[in-house]
Amino acid sequence: MLNLSLAQVNSVNTFVAELTGLDTLWALKKRIDLPVKDIIQIEVPAPEAQEWFHAGLRVGTHLPGVISKGTWFTSQGKVFYFLSSSAASGETIGLTLNKETEDIPFIKVVLEVPAGSTGAEWKARIEAAQQEQQTKEVDAKDASAAAETVSAE
Repeated sequence: MLNLSLAQVNSVNTFVAELTGLDTLWALKKRIDLPVKDIIQIEVPAPEAQEWFHAGLRVGTHLPGVISKGTWFTSQGKVFYFLSSSAASGETIGLTLNKETEDIPFIKVVLEVPAGSTGAEWKARIEAAQQEQQTKEVDAKDASAAAETVSAE
């Protein structure tokens, strides 16, 4: 099972994908933390969810048309998939990440959205978290500039 959430990790708004049960075995991963500021594109539905084959070497489980869970090593970089056969007709989200950030292990994360929510809802939540993070960073810069001005006087 996959649980999605938004959380504060070290004062940074972070998108969290947490795997539980047998899915940790299939994907060989328990949790992925992605700072929302490093998400540069959000696709709903994820085009990759419609594909039955994903190119590249993989660490995880892939049964074409049934399950794709784990990390794929492609010529562009690492891609993490968490898809099952229901993803082709269900809700999915694709997150393209900033390649320049060293802390981010993937260039793309493609997820099947858990039942009870939609890809559009998650896209809106992530975009709101990105806006909130940008506001926090601007406020912090303004406060720092004001403190420098006061100390200079």
